Amino acid sequence: AGKDQGLKKGHAVTTTDGLVGMVIDVGARHAQVLLLTDINAMIPVILSSSSWPATTVGKNTNKIALRFLPVEAKVSIDELVQTSGHGGVIPPGIPVGRVADINNHNIVVEPVVDLQRLSFVTILVTEDDPGFSTDDVFNQAYSPLPQEQDEFTLKGLNALGQRLETDITNDDERN
Repeated sequence: AGKDQGLKKGHAVTTTDGLVGMVIDVGARHAQVLLLTDINAMIPVILSSSSWPATTVGKNTNKIALRFLPVEAKVSIDELVQTSGHGGVIPPGIPVGRVADINNHNIVVEPVVDLQRLSFVTILVTEDDPGFSTDDVFNQAYSPLPQEQDEFTLKGLNALGQRLETDITNDDERN
């Protein structure tokens, strides 16, 4: 399956158990999937019992790490971790894994999908308006800084609350 079937970069790849990864490259009749355990994978998630936001980070093993969790969040063993939908790439509510180990600030999550025994996957094809906030992270491109201006106007209030406008001119000698 590929572009001919409507697949695009960013589509979530799942099984009936939960998240497998996401599509990162698409050809006419093929798609490349980044597994959630890959060291390059970072998935925005929430803890299902408290909705605390975090990010899962692949470790190139059969486990994933839970990072960027607020300090005040309480995590328990076997707690379900699911996608949050933040960033607009993967829809919210897809099971990702369960907390397997908590050691100081290192939290290990075991994926709900056994990635060693995959036979069939489902690719979630979203509409143009998927019904949740999206950022077009795959089409964001480099844009140069604006050209330097030789003059500009500062507008604002001084310490006495009086409205001011000051023209600033760049009189630097350029060699």
